[in-house]
Amino acid sequence: MASTPRIVVLGSANVDLTVVVDRRPEWGETVTGRSFRRTVGGKGVNSAIAAARSGRLGTAPAVAMLAAVGADADGELVTGELDRAGVAVGQVRRVRRPTGVAHITVDAAGRNAITVVAGANEELAGPDALTADDRRVLGGARFVLAQLEIPLAGVLAGFEASRAAGAVTLLTPAPVRPLPDDLLDLVDVLLVNEHEAAQVAGVDESEPLARVGEALLERVPAAVVTRGEQGADWFVRDDARVAGGGQPGRCHVDAFATDVVDTTGAGDCFAGAFAVGLDETGDAEAGLRFAAAAAALSVRAAGAAASMPSRAQIDELLSGGEPPRLV
Repeated sequence: MASTPRIVVLGSANVDLTVVVDRRPEWGETVTGRSFRRTVGGKGVNSAIAAARSGRLGTAPAVAMLAAVGADADGELVTGELDRAGVAVGQVRRVRRPTGVAHITVDAAGRNAITVVAGANEELAGPDALTADDRRVLGGARFVLAQLEIPLAGVLAGFEASRAAGAVTLLTPAPVRPLPDDLLDLVDVLLVNEHEAAQVAGVDESEPLARVGEALLERVPAAVVTRGEQGADWFVRDDARVAGGGQPGRCHVDAFATDVVDTTGAGDCFAGAFAVGLDETGDAEAGLRFAAAAAALSVRAAGAAASMPSRAQIDELLSGGEPPRLV
């Protein structure tokens, strides 16, 4: 493992408790589950494992995780899975609070509903939560990814340290919430689904996507809007620090046709693979294509972190695909 990883994920670490049902129960209703599994997850862990697994074949992954887990069996499970995936765990601290837990219900169509209990993730709560070594690792990264399953103050502190050292910051604002301008001022690329995009942009979901993209660019230099089977769209200003085919504007990448088993973690997979694509190509369009392939593969398997595809799988899918379609 490289001493200064090129990609650092600042985010949540959970254990996922997943039950598969024919349909989600209504309030006050009991249904019979088809299966149950206990796996590692959390948006941060999912993205870190996705980035590590999608790294170039034959090279050591250069991905680190900055997170907090409990001094419990769940914490051991999380760090063990990260380590086996090739993610550096030196910045995963053990704390007194229990490891975070996500309760996930998946229906027969692969749709999911998730309830998260943050637990140890709450410890990443601001500048004082970052050690000198944390700042060294963040400062040496080329890309830093974060989500909102840790406190906003922790994301803000991490992005301040990262941007001060020249790293490109990518934020997935999920679970979506009002975002302060001082945080968005530190974001280079915003990664949102179409519902989150409208909320962050402050427009109605019925607005055309072009209008949503324009509104997003009033808040951040670049944004990716993922739209499930309709693909992903890239919006970028001319002052962005990430290239998009050499020109400001918009491009669209189609989704890959796929059989959906479980969509849990697909957005996290997209984010981790997108960082790898950016790192390897320096171009957002190529990164989007790479991420779209990874996300399509991830929904073909059950689970979150466990469903993240390998580089060999991604390359195989890409080898039969078409180039990005510009709009």
